[in-house]
Amino acid sequence: MEIIKSRCHSKCVFSAISKLEYSDEWFFDKILISVKEMSEIIGVDVVTAYWLVKQDWFEVARVSDRNIVIIVESFKQWLKDQIEKNKTQGEQKNA
Repeated sequence: MEIIKSRCHSKCVFSAISKLEYSDEWFFDKILISVKEMSEIIGVDVVTAYWLVKQDWFEVARVSDRNIVIIVESFKQWLKDQIEKNKTQGEQKNA
């Protein structure tokens, strides 16, 4: 059952990212962002955003037992890489 759920989250995340154009304005010179802020940036629900945090693709910090924040520089780099990867794959499909 967990595999299906993970595939669903993964598909949702990468589908949302494929529609994005990167902008530094999303971060407003922040060092940390909440999981909710991250979910709004990439356009997924909060549950999917928490799934994404658990994948360890970018740095996060646990502030308390229930609060996780995302290190912006690490997330920005991961997001830029994903957007670029999607563009490259799209260009290859169109060629």
